[in-house]
Amino acid sequence: MGFQIVGHYILINGIVLTAGFRFGWYRADHLGSISVMLVTIAVIFGLVSVLSWRKDAGDAKRMNEKLREFHQKKG
Repeated sequence: MGFQIVGHYILINGIVLTAGFRFGWYRADHLGSISVMLVTIAVIFGLVSVLSWRKDAGDAKRMNEKLREFHQKKG
């Protein structure tokens, strides 16, 4: 799972940095602008990951409650 997250993060960085360069969002010869892009991508990736994790945790909790109810009715 960790390799998948790291791979996804690297893929997103590559896509966003390439698109940003082509759209003129930053200059490739300016290290400061590349650093800002990397930090921005990291912050957005982190926020989306946390929100996704919280949603998935809520889904798992609801599923576990339904399973508990099912087993109580069955048993």
